[in-house]
Amino acid sequence: MESFAHPAGSGACPLSSMPGDINGPGRTAWNQNNRRPNLSVVGYMIRIILAVIIVYLVARLGKALLGGKKTDGGTVTSRSRSPVTGEELVKDPYCDTYVPIGDAIADTIGGETVYFCSRECRDAYRANRRESEES
Repeated sequence: MESFAHPAGSGACPLSSMPGDINGPGRTAWNQNNRRPNLSVVGYMIRIILAVIIVYLVARLGKALLGGKKTDGGTVTSRSRSPVTGEELVKDPYCDTYVPIGDAIADTIGGETVYFCSRECRDAYRANRRESEES
């Protein structure tokens, strides 16, 4: 059998397999163009499944870090507020925001209980009311 000289002058092709190679005679771990070997359908399916699992885990981690709503024994909770239990909502007369009655700031103005979303809205409402009474 003739031996072909490698263009670089080494005398043998570095990609060819030797008879005692662990891949067996005539086989290489990589094909002749240094590309990855062909994967079977099962190999592609495993890669797709792993990619889906990784995307799912990253999405869950992102949701946990960004403070999305969580469920805790059937009660929907938010990071900034107490568990939502179906409280009555009251309307802030200054900014027209609806607030759960448990989180609202109550104030008695003119014999009537009025609820506000914040102290700033309460103070602004009082100031506007005083101005309207003065004029």
